[in-house]
Amino acid sequence: MNDISENSNYVEIRKRHGPDVVNFLVTKKVTLKEDIFGSYSLAENFSKDEWNFKLPSVNTKKDKVRKKNKIKLYAPKKHDEDQEDNLHLYADFRRSIDILSEKPESGQASASSTSTGEVSHPRSASEFALHLKTKKIITQNLNGMKCHEHKAATLFLKDDRGFLNILNKKSPEYKSCHLHLSSIMLMFAKKSRQFRYNIFLDRFSQDRNLLEGQLSQKQVYEFFSKILYHIVPNQLFGNKTNNAKIKQTLRRYLESGSEDFTLEKLLLSMDVMSLKSNKMYLLAQVLNWFFDKFIWHIIYSYLYCEKPQAANYEKIIIHRWIKRGTIHQHMLNKTRENVYEPIPNDEAKTIDGSFVPKLRFYAKKSGLRPVLVKRTDESQKKESKIFQNILKRLYLSTNPPQKPHITQRIWDDICNFRKVNGDKPLYFVCCDIKDAYGSIIQNKLLEVAGKLLDDNLPEVLTSKPIALLRPTRETLTDFVEYECLGFDYFPPLLPSGSLYCPINPPNKYTTTVSREEIKQFIKDEVLNKMVRLRSKYFKLKQGIGQGLPLSAVLSEIYYHDMEVQELQKFKNLGSLYRYVDDFLYLTDNREAAEKFWKMTQTGIQGYNCNFQIEKSLSNLDSADKEEFSFLGFYYNIKTMEVRPDYSGVPVRYSLKMNKETGYKLLNLFIRRISKFMGLLKLYKFVLDPRINSKKTIIKTIRAAAKMSAERCFLLLVNMFDIKKLDRKFFFKIFLSIKKTSVKPLLKTCNDSLKVEGCHFSFKFTELQFIICAKVFRLNKLLFSNVDYNSRHIIKAALSDSASRHLNPPKNTLHARINEDLVDEIFKFKETNISNWIIENKVETLCCMYKNLSIESKQDFLWALALKYAEENYQKLLTRENTLKKALTPRYHWLFVLMGRLEGGVKFLVDLRTDVLELLSESTDAEKSAIMQQLNLTLHDLLLLWFSVGFLHLERITWQSSCDMLQKISDYEAIHPIKNWIDLKRRVGPYRRCYIFTHPSMPREPLVVLHTALCDVIPETVKGIEEAEKRIVEKTTALSIYENVNHIKAAVFYSIATTQKGLKGIELGNYLIKEVAKEVTREFPMIDQLSSLSPIPKFRLWLLDNIKQDPTSIFTEDELINIKNILSTDDIFLALKKLFNNSLWMNDKYIVSELKEPLMRACAWYLYREKRRNYALNAVANFHLRNGAVMWRINWMADPSPRGSEHSCGLMVNYRYFLSETEDNSRNYIEGNKIKASEGVIALVEKAEKLRNK
Repeated sequence: MNDISENSNYVEIRKRHGPDVVNFLVTKKVTLKEDIFGSYSLAENFSKDEWNFKLPSVNTKKDKVRKKNKIKLYAPKKHDEDQEDNLHLYADFRRSIDILSEKPESGQASASSTSTGEVSHPRSASEFALHLKTKKIITQNLNGMKCHEHKAATLFLKDDRGFLNILNKKSPEYKSCHLHLSSIMLMFAKKSRQFRYNIFLDRFSQDRNLLEGQLSQKQVYEFFSKILYHIVPNQLFGNKTNNAKIKQTLRRYLESGSEDFTLEKLLLSMDVMSLKSNKMYLLAQVLNWFFDKFIWHIIYSYLYCEKPQAANYEKIIIHRWIKRGTIHQHMLNKTRENVYEPIPNDEAKTIDGSFVPKLRFYAKKSGLRPVLVKRTDESQKKESKIFQNILKRLYLSTNPPQKPHITQRIWDDICNFRKVNGDKPLYFVCCDIKDAYGSIIQNKLLEVAGKLLDDNLPEVLTSKPIALLRPTRETLTDFVEYECLGFDYFPPLLPSGSLYCPINPPNKYTTTVSREEIKQFIKDEVLNKMVRLRSKYFKLKQGIGQGLPLSAVLSEIYYHDMEVQELQKFKNLGSLYRYVDDFLYLTDNREAAEKFWKMTQTGIQGYNCNFQIEKSLSNLDSADKEEFSFLGFYYNIKTMEVRPDYSGVPVRYSLKMNKETGYKLLNLFIRRISKFMGLLKLYKFVLDPRINSKKTIIKTIRAAAKMSAERCFLLLVNMFDIKKLDRKFFFKIFLSIKKTSVKPLLKTCNDSLKVEGCHFSFKFTELQFIICAKVFRLNKLLFSNVDYNSRHIIKAALSDSASRHLNPPKNTLHARINEDLVDEIFKFKETNISNWIIENKVETLCCMYKNLSIESKQDFLWALALKYAEENYQKLLTRENTLKKALTPRYHWLFVLMGRLEGGVKFLVDLRTDVLELLSESTDAEKSAIMQQLNLTLHDLLLLWFSVGFLHLERITWQSSCDMLQKISDYEAIHPIKNWIDLKRRVGPYRRCYIFTHPSMPREPLVVLHTALCDVIPETVKGIEEAEKRIVEKTTALSIYENVNHIKAAVFYSIATTQKGLKGIELGNYLIKEVAKEVTREFPMIDQLSSLSPIPKFRLWLLDNIKQDPTSIFTEDELINIKNILSTDDIFLALKKLFNNSLWMNDKYIVSELKEPLMRACAWYLYREKRRNYALNAVANFHLRNGAVMWRINWMADPSPRGSEHSCGLMVNYRYFLSETEDNSRNYIEGNKIKASEGVIALVEKAEKLRNK
């Protein structure tokens, strides 16, 4: 042990006991000795009277209250060194962001409430007095049942008795319905026996995004939907309405996780108006049996679910859905490999299985991971702790833990190498042991452990009492006394900074442990270990059980011996690091690195140690590899930078808490998020500007802030009922996040940056922006469910960083704006490119500017003023002002004044309408030029005032005002609305109608876009209605919600501008862009966006081409056939007369003969006919400028008279691929290139061959 001098700073003691204890030690000049574990020993029999005084800085009364109300967090008892909370390591919380942000299906409940929509209950609890027995059943928490109760029900349901004994035979209601219910339940049991559950599960294809054997959420829902459809009799719950509600509630039951789940809301929402009280009681019994017995029987029998240890306050939490057949196959393979030896049934019956470890399985990329969970009685637990403590201390005393931490030591070694060797190559090899626990040779382990015990322990260990000072803040007399076995051979294993002193009361402690007892205990744990999987028992023949307390110590002893015996030669030529089963080897000797790499491929046979080849990494094959990842950090061997790796860190949590404590939920939330700082790995060397560059530090802090925000968000939505939060409570949550997440992160960052040579720091608003923007995200789950005042609080909190830009570009914290971005924007100044493409880059520029420091903002403004101004600006300034005044017409000032009046903007729009009409009628060129100048002045003003930032997106529904609905009807020009019934259908289910409005023109739609929600992109107008029928047929008959799972396409079938005075101002393209975002946010399953567009003026173009040269449209055979059908030689006059109405579409011979030539001609017209190098057709030009793809030309798509008049019944699908729209638009506007599908191109090539003949 090392003596601690008076000048020592007592860092660890101050962390554990506080400054008052340190001051006392310094004042009293107490001599301390530091042991190998970082604890400090006082002199033997240290006088405890010296500690007898109160700490002046402690409020004892408050501290007692805190202790009294202390909440119990059910976290694991053992923690890693670097992580204070390990819940995320083994618990994958099923209700993630992607699931919660989706709109629930019909009747589906959200994570913390019943449903996003209102549910109509035919009866509430206040309207119907429930029977006491009924209420007891439906208010029972089904998730609070103990596992053995479910298991008993599962065994009972294997024959008809489990189905027939559904009701209480002693109840007076039993006789009245016994015969009827028995016939239904016998049918139920028969169907259940005949249904092939495993065969159906095996039909599911493996989701590539999931691990082997796992089922997706959709597959689980489909599995239970098929069960309800094929097995459950319709008569069991009365009618189809009730069956639909059962299906909806079943989905909520599967999603309930750790929440309370009762049947009260289901029973009160079912159709039970004609039932009396006694029948309500019977129905409650049936419902309880169905969910608590039958559904759980399916889960237990055919799906694998992880269950916490049995306790009254804990609930069954289904973490992952895994096909049980996958687990059976895994056990079968391991049995063949002699890993497990099955115990015969006769022998198994004599085993007390209550204390045999149970096998649990967790899915991972390399397969299933078996983990043992053991329950022990108090005597076994005490014995196990004693032996485990001895082995830990023995191992650590022979292999003392090194300081600093391994991550710091790796960086130190890289730096030392660079100082000595300069640019000399440094080679690294990273590898990971395959099945580290399961591959251990049992006899070899016993040999290694026995040698360790023989070399370092006496025959008998005796205990010695010690007194430990508790880390309390109440008094300094709070000692705890306990016995320490083997104190004379190695110190007690205590937390770093602990204070203890040996005491010697006579004959108080007499515990002794012999060396042979320890050996026998290890032998029993290794060679004679039995495990249990449900009702079957196995003997572990190879390896040791992962998850048991002793296994971690034994594996460390085993692999340390392997390291000493087999890998010492590599240590002599480089640096070897091992953390559990991860290895890292650093060396400048290429030959040594190659040998180590070869060893990772072949393994170490003497210890049955094989490495995962797919995870092994080295820079031997390429000198360009300068970075490697090890233990959650990236190390750069060239720049010596190091940063945390957050890519594999899950942000999901399993939340288990004791609701019986009555402790405030907000305080639990605060306690949980306060632990996040320990998980972010923001060590000092990570944030040291002398180690990492400013760019790397900024990137690290941004990633840490986002990680912390994601954790806050998940806890928030899973712990609170968002819909029930009032303004006051919501504000408390916000302040809690601000205090426990933002400020600690800020303090950690700036404390690390306080070094010489660092010239930047972080502001509170910058980190607050990242965390709050992520936690209080603008989605329907959270932001739209709080009241207006709470929403205002969130926006106010984000106002410093512009709440509109919730996701700023990377590396924008105090980073200078890249001048290349500004140059790129100015390149578009003289081009004709679409405004919204430029605005994407301008939006990025604005977001970056808002996150600049004051100094950087000033630098940017000077650069903007100097670099992008005219040369000799001072000389030209006077001339420009003079020229500007001379060129600006005087009525410009008048128009500005008009625009300031109430209703003035609307007046100017109407004024421009009159100007455009006047221009269209004028024949005087000189006067038209003067009027055109006035038109351009109005255009420029309106273009400025009607920027997309001033527009408001609004959805029109049947609940909208009558005057707005009337305007929607009047403005529809493409597909005229017939009557109010037609209008109701167009704004009802599976349709969306959106408009743009302007604050200066209230209740006046500027652009109207009609959208249909379909399963596929329709080819015809009638196909929209057919798609709706198909989706409705797949939906529950009485469902009041849209079937989200079958809506996969959004079709824009009508867009109309309503204000002629806004001609030439892009509004429709912005509306399509916003609606595309809106529908994909509302319906996540949508992956197809398309228009169903008319082809105006195609008929006129077609007749004009036929008049000039019919052979450019028709082949010779087609001309002959058409002339024969129409009985004429003048094909132009015949077709002109034919196309005047839509009656020709009823003649199948004419339709068949015209299809091919008109399709060719239409493709040529859309693709090749140009005006100023752009598409001649206005609708095609509109969609192509927006970045759409000319995807499909549809024959007989609009057989209406209007469709025949304009486009001979043809229509076009312009497909929007959001990831390609920007490139497509740029290529069309700058390069005049039209993006079209292969089908359209094929038609164009046919037309081209015909024209070139």
